[in-house]
Amino acid sequence: MSLCPNCFHNGNHQEHDASMFQSIGGGICDCGDITVMNPNSFCKHHGPSRLPNAPIPQSLIRCAQIVLPRLILRLIQYLRSHATPIKSNPYSTMVDFDSLASLFDLIDDLNNAGSSIRSIFTDCLLNSDFYEQFNTQSSFNDLPNIAYDVYLQQLNAATSLLIPISLRTDNSLAYFHIRKATCLLDEIFFWLTQYQIPERLLKFVLMLLTDFNFKRSCIQSFLNIYGMSIDRLTHCRNSRDRINRSRIAQISVQLFSNTDIIIQAIKEYYLMELMLSSLYFIFSNILTCCQLQEPKENYHLVVFEIEFSKNMHYWPIISDFINVLSHENASREFLSEKRFFITWIKIISWFQGMNVNHHGAESELLLQSNTNYLFAFTIETECCALVLWTFLAHLMKPDFLEMTTSLVNYLFLEVRQWLSSIGVEQYKDVVKNQITFHIPLHRYISILNYVSLNYQDGELKNLFPIENEIFLLNLAVFPLRIQVAKYEIMTNTIWSYQSYEMQMQSDMHCSARGNNCSYMNDADIFLLQ
Repeated sequence: MSLCPNCFHNGNHQEHDASMFQSIGGGICDCGDITVMNPNSFCKHHGPSRLPNAPIPQSLIRCAQIVLPRLILRLIQYLRSHATPIKSNPYSTMVDFDSLASLFDLIDDLNNAGSSIRSIFTDCLLNSDFYEQFNTQSSFNDLPNIAYDVYLQQLNAATSLLIPISLRTDNSLAYFHIRKATCLLDEIFFWLTQYQIPERLLKFVLMLLTDFNFKRSCIQSFLNIYGMSIDRLTHCRNSRDRINRSRIAQISVQLFSNTDIIIQAIKEYYLMELMLSSLYFIFSNILTCCQLQEPKENYHLVVFEIEFSKNMHYWPIISDFINVLSHENASREFLSEKRFFITWIKIISWFQGMNVNHHGAESELLLQSNTNYLFAFTIETECCALVLWTFLAHLMKPDFLEMTTSLVNYLFLEVRQWLSSIGVEQYKDVVKNQITFHIPLHRYISILNYVSLNYQDGELKNLFPIENEIFLLNLAVFPLRIQVAKYEIMTNTIWSYQSYEMQMQSDMHCSARGNNCSYMNDADIFLLQ
């Protein structure tokens, strides 16, 4: 949720936990949106009880209705004319937008003039007939002809996001293809991505989001190029060509705040599939072989901490995902649709068994190094734990019992597969000179069971395979190994060669900072109990 200073100070926010910062890239205030905040906290200028503005006479804005659309067309022409040729470089780059500074200054001043002027911009950007006329040049002979083919060439060269098999349905395609623009807004979002989301162009779009209908259309245009943005974020080695991560978040945090828009995006624009596909794509590109048990016989893949530490491209998408799941209806969609949760389980399984610690002479020969343990804890906390806490906030009701039971069953199946992939048929097979602190599948099982037993009137016999003693012992061995290792570290005997690194990991496992203890140590102990 975002508020401007005036609305915050003029609203009822006593005892609210808030932090204030100035957004350089612009944005909108959520005051007045009942799907984002409590109406009791609205200021007097927003919400149902606000005083309506007097209508502006048509004669006063007629000139603006003629001139302002041409300003936008000139901007589009500039973006097209500076697109890099396809043959030399698949990515469009522009050294800077300095030559457009005066145009953006004018547009900013016009936007600040009020809603009547902004509505002219939004009508122009959403008018499909106007866009078609512009591309045929039938009504704009006074403007220089910048070929529509430039945009089409760039569009055809744009990459498409692969949809994981677990997310596909019988009728779905294998890729999210970028659809051709039907209005100026679609093309502006395309150029936003091609030009690495320039600040002034981004600010122009964000300032128009005060119009709810425009905001609803914006999310469709944004999701159309979402996969392309992720590809640009991860594949561009040159920092000049790479999209600014924080600016992706600037767009999404504004668009994903409204519950009605989120539900529409999930049902009509494949929002959940896009986000899960993006996360799947990012993490699947930084996988390596797990070092648990006998590495040569282990075919489980885990996130490679070294690659993660170099890139860290995941956080805008994880931030978006958490923002979406903060809406209860969105969490219901995520948890009730089998293919969504199974895909998420597959993603978090790549964190299961990260950063394996070894003691013994052979440890020097291993590829994975304990110097990356900080990244391993960071990524599990930010990706696995925060997502879990977000949808758990909506699960603590008896009507979610059946759903929780299904989720736990899916997790048990994934744990069985994981044990098989690392070569553990019985708990006695576990190699004793190894330890990993990262077992998110176990922690999801533990915490979901806790929620079911304490908030949903669930029964343990319906949640746990109590009759399968061998599986229960196999399930318990890795969290138990962590508890044993913590005392081994405390005595400084077995792990003396790596005492500092191991002590740090033990402390982070039990740390109260960021709810680490409740997610890691407490969950492990509850599962053992």
